Amino acid sequence: MRWTGILGLAVMLAVAAVHPANARSVPGLSVGGGDSAALLHLPPDDDQPAPIVIMLSDGPMPDFRDDRYIEHLIWSGIAVLEPQAERPDIPALIAAASWVIGVDANRIALLARGAGSRIETGPIRAAVLLYPGCGTALPRPRASEILLVHGSADAANQRAECSAVAEAWRVAGLRVQHEVLEGVGYAWDNRPMGPDFRVSFQQPGGTERITAVPLPDATEVVAQQAARFLARALGVTP
Repeated sequence: MRWTGILGLAVMLAVAAVHPANARSVPGLSVGGGDSAALLHLPPDDDQPAPIVIMLSDGPMPDFRDDRYIEHLIWSGIAVLEPQAERPDIPALIAAASWVIGVDANRIALLARGAGSRIETGPIRAAVLLYPGCGTALPRPRASEILLVHGSADAANQRAECSAVAEAWRVAGLRVQHEVLEGVGYAWDNRPMGPDFRVSFQQPGGTERITAVPLPDATEVVAQQAARFLARALGVTP
């Protein structure tokens, strides 16, 4: 890892020491500014140029739900960009990251949750869409390969609706892998805060709010699956 990655680690550890309640398990290096502000997470083996995944949340800022996905991606040899603006400027983000780590324009992918699946990214190699809101008009990612994952108990991503989306994208020439988690609802990757604590999220593309039930085991399974899918799509060798 170059000195930039070491500096980012030192900064994040210092912040965690001051604000332990806000500490995250994945250190990152701040890059860019304004609509191009992001945290850049570097893999242990900092090869050049690096494949990179843009992580788009369903809120205005990154949160703890990103962590397990990022951990699996960086240990697979993939850098991760977490935008820190609600409507990020994706080309500017890539440019900001390129000042720190060489970026291969042909090896850029997306991992998006909820409403993050609706943010325009420009052309990318592959996309992982988690509970994107199949029940409302869902934009087609500009990717050749897509992994679509949702729960069978998710009112915003009903099986028939997501199956119809996946089939329409296949007809359009995309390679789509559609996975349904049986018995799982919306935003399964929300962090448990107590046995009776529940968080609600706004439905992607809608106005209703959906209560999320945290399922750490499902989160781990999907994080591993997403990392394997993106590593293959981006040509990362084990």
